[in-house]
Amino acid sequence: MGFFNLNSGQSVISALFLTVLVVDRAISAELSCDEQLIQSDKCLKKLLFIGDWNLTFVQSESDMVEHCKMVKDQMNCIKKYKHCLHGLPRELFNMVAQHAREILQERCGSAKGRHVFLKHIRCLDDENTKISKCMDKVIILLNFIAEEVDGSHENLLTASCCAGHYLLDCFMSRISQACKHLEGHDSGPYIVEKINSMVAGTFDIACSKYPSLAQCDKDHSELMKNFREKLTPEDKIERQSMSPLIPLIKIAKKLKF
Repeated sequence: MGFFNLNSGQSVISALFLTVLVVDRAISAELSCDEQLIQSDKCLKKLLFIGDWNLTFVQSESDMVEHCKMVKDQMNCIKKYKHCLHGLPRELFNMVAQHAREILQERCGSAKGRHVFLKHIRCLDDENTKISKCMDKVIILLNFIAEEVDGSHENLLTASCCAGHYLLDCFMSRISQACKHLEGHDSGPYIVEKINSMVAGTFDIACSKYPSLAQCDKDHSELMKNFREKLTPEDKIERQSMSPLIPLIKIAKKLKF
């Protein structure tokens, strides 16, 4: 896989989109689905790492102990929401969760894994503001899709997939720029690989008609123009308090999948 190839068909947003297409009406043992959604949204924001404006970057082995505990807790929190999913979305949710568990085991399960993670994540410390803007942008786009894009299932899916490509492109370019000064130039590919591998395969299923940002620009130029206009100028973009989960649920309700 080429980690900086937009034709890879993988995106953080696509995974989230697929896992929340259908909202179950059942009530979990502890919280209703609406209540669990709010709680899981908070947990997801912490778990995504980038986009959490209250994030304290890990700098040492002792920091990693707390980080790994936090990640495990947030994963358990988010998993509770799967009871509010049905069918394919639930299956894909389980797939993404399994990939996430494998990544976290690699990161936290050994001294070597923790050392590698610390080495690479340091390149984002000073650049977190710029990279977190990518997450703010996609949340703004998803809210726009949920509230203003009307029409067919196809229109909603097109807009959501192209927003996903926009997010991946933003992350890839900014992570590459932030990490290029490090010796070996491998931190950018390492971080993007982890983003990609967590959602491997899911984007191909939902967005096969929209394989790249370039394809979105070619086939849906007016949509992409609207997207970019809503995100300009960048310094006027406000920090978003939520993760992508809540606007994705709004889109799922409109889709009535």
